[in-house]
Amino acid sequence: MQMLAILFGVLGVFFLLKGRLAPSKQHKNQRGIDHRHVTAAQQQAGEQGEPNVRLRLQALDREAYTVFNDIHLSFDRIEHQLDHLVVGPCGVVHIESKNYGGQISFTMNGLEQIGSNGEFVIHSDPAAQLSNQEGLVREIVKTMDCAIPIYGVLCISNDRTIIEGIPEDFHVCKDAVIVPYIQKLPIVLDEPTHQQLVRTLRHYEGKEEATA
Repeated sequence: MQMLAILFGVLGVFFLLKGRLAPSKQHKNQRGIDHRHVTAAQQQAGEQGEPNVRLRLQALDREAYTVFNDIHLSFDRIEHQLDHLVVGPCGVVHIESKNYGGQISFTMNGLEQIGSNGEFVIHSDPAAQLSNQEGLVREIVKTMDCAIPIYGVLCISNDRTIIEGIPEDFHVCKDAVIVPYIQKLPIVLDEPTHQQLVRTLRHYEGKEEATA
């Protein structure tokens, strides 16, 4: 009986220690994150990034550039909200602003982020978002029946972020250099075309009314 008591005692201590030392599910899943959290993280990053980029774009010459912030465009039942849209001598630049921190990399999985706290998050690929936005802008520009260059930019407003694996489909830069980037683009539009383009974009600004 004494031996059985000792055996049960040893087993009890073993299972107690095992429960304390076993990693929690949260720890096991630290390299993955619920899609709901990803969506919330993306929304928060966008909301924090937009004011910073908006402030930077104020440095553009108002006589040469027209800047739309938080503009909603709709055309042929397609609608998109764009953080920033710049019309100037270069054509059209549509900008998606984010405030991702830590280190971000563009891979086959999408945009991977290692935050400053070491948390690993996979965000949906911003290339799809920029491509959809550019497609809408391109359809609107087609109504002018003239060739106008359109540039897509992902602008990171956190100056401490490390960017790796730059994609080929669009330009990625920090907000500190967004204005020089725009100013260095080739000049292709004259002033009348610029004004016509601004009027055209404003015509398609806002949500379309629902139709039966």
